[in-house]
Amino acid sequence: MSQPLCPHCGQPNPADAEYCAHCGTLLRLPPEPEEAAQETPPQESESGPSEEDLLAQQPWLQPEELAPPPEMEVPPDQPWLRPEQEEADAVRPPRQTPQRQLTGLQGLLEPADLSWAGLEPSLATPPSPELADPQLRELRGAFREDVHLADPPAQAPGGGAALARRPWIYWLLLILMGGGIFLGFPPGQEEPHAWPGLLEAHAAIEALPEESLVLVDWSYDPATAGEMDLVALGVFEHLVERRARFLVVSQLPGGPASARRLIQRASGRLRGAGIREAIPLVSEGGYLPGGPASLPLLGQAPGAGVPVNIQGQPAQVDPILRALQVERPALALVVAAQSEDVRRWLEQVQPLNQAPVIAVTSAAADPALRPYWDSGQIQGLVSGFDGGIRYRQLLNRPLLPQEERLLGWQLTGQGMGFIVLVILVILGNLAGLLSGEEERS
Repeated sequence: MSQPLCPHCGQPNPADAEYCAHCGTLLRLPPEPEEAAQETPPQESESGPSEEDLLAQQPWLQPEELAPPPEMEVPPDQPWLRPEQEEADAVRPPRQTPQRQLTGLQGLLEPADLSWAGLEPSLATPPSPELADPQLRELRGAFREDVHLADPPAQAPGGGAALARRPWIYWLLLILMGGGIFLGFPPGQEEPHAWPGLLEAHAAIEALPEESLVLVDWSYDPATAGEMDLVALGVFEHLVERRARFLVVSQLPGGPASARRLIQRASGRLRGAGIREAIPLVSEGGYLPGGPASLPLLGQAPGAGVPVNIQGQPAQVDPILRALQVERPALALVVAAQSEDVRRWLEQVQPLNQAPVIAVTSAAADPALRPYWDSGQIQGLVSGFDGGIRYRQLLNRPLLPQEERLLGWQLTGQGMGFIVLVILVILGNLAGLLSGEEERS
């Protein structure tokens, strides 16, 4: 028998070879006419072999019939082991097969039969109750209307607000506030109030030796300079007069410029008052970045925290920086518009350098710092417009005419603002009193 040639590569192959030995192509030799007539394969239907034929050709796919489990004999003394499902199935009517609401869609699973779990599937639409037409119209109207809330309970006779039933409280407030306006502000005798801590701050600065080192934390900028300049001006006049040496640092970018301007203003006022020796000894440490994390370094080593001044001179050249390397500051002055800046200094710097602290703050920060004054952590506290004016009066220096006029306007404006506030409270009490009388009538 001749060797067949590969239809792909054309190489000869053995007669009984099914694949080409050279390229691996399947060799399909046409059958001879006699063999083709004898071995004609059965014709398959157009739809392919049937399921029975496939199962006959592949017997391993046929499911094996499982024998039912043997019934368990329940002892007569253990009746709770007897299954109750058989009795329930005997009484229960046959369950209808759940029907799908959407038909004709491919890829949907058949409804699950949950009867084995004791659940009743309700895929079909439940039957609606039979309602008469009047009931249906009433039900539709109830959904169209808003929900009616219950009426509030009727007020008992003599009820109402507590203040409306006691008008004497209104009259008492009116008498006290009106008397305070007319008796507490005699004309021509307006004086600023000296809060606790102001006299102690003046005494602490007065007791400083000349050329004492003062570490200044400047914590306000031009945004709050309108009030803070009036508060801090008298304090720095006193320090310049005592020839104190300042190291000024600030954690605000605009703080060093505000400090320089105010110290020059205080020095100019002293020279205008005839004190020729009022030349401030200031070393500007400049802007100290880092926020609260940089404060402990000022308490441990101020010379290391501020290695150079704002002009770039190192500690070997600047005399104040060089002095801070060998001695502690005699006083720490915190000039701040917010109480948080003073609190941070008291918590992070004062325990390290043990220097007495004087706080110069706004009137809004005063109430939050009173506990620190009562505990002794602050040696002096000057706050608000009243504190600034009162401190300048303690310096025993006559004011210029324009300064006296400015202070008079500020005192008058502060007093008028307080009077307006009291009048508004009185009017509110009158309105509440009259409304209570109308309700009782």
